[in-house]
Amino acid sequence: MKQSNNNQHVTRTLRLKKEPDTIMVNDAKENGLSINTYYNQVIDKFVNSFRLIDKFPCLAIPCEMIKEFLNEIPEEKMVRLGKIFGQYIPKQSLFLREKDLSAQNMILLMKTAGQDNNWFQFNDQNHNGQSKIMLKHQNGINWSIFLKNFYQTIFHEIFKTKIKIDVGNNSLVIFLPKNSS
Repeated sequence: MKQSNNNQHVTRTLRLKKEPDTIMVNDAKENGLSINTYYNQVIDKFVNSFRLIDKFPCLAIPCEMIKEFLNEIPEEKMVRLGKIFGQYIPKQSLFLREKDLSAQNMILLMKTAGQDNNWFQFNDQNHNGQSKIMLKHQNGINWSIFLKNFYQTIFHEIFKTKIKIDVGNNSLVIFLPKNSS
């Protein structure tokens, strides 16, 4: 193993099975990526999500099925479930990643795990110290309501104040306190 000058990358030689490598090469080409970039994305996804499944079991269910389930749950129950799960899921996720509960780590968790697990697409902006996070998804208003209460609960614990969150049918915008990221 050879380490690069900036200690952010290593060079490693691997022996790979032919069939999975062929699939990876074809996927990289289809996505307009170099094979190195594509392998790094796959490794990042594994490190941030899939390796934790044995410690924090999950189900892989098609989004269309989940969307139909969500449509059947009353709004008040989505609020309650978001608050319940928001109290402990983020803390467990950070613990498994060996990270402390902080605004910076929570935002990083949202960015990596949220996207890697197909909860949403993550976008953030920072204007004059005010951070705004937009989460876009295709799971309908009940998912937005759940996410609002999930993140409001954990951010309330971090910042000791209620966080403003605007909810849309397939998105939400989280407004964090100034200089919080």
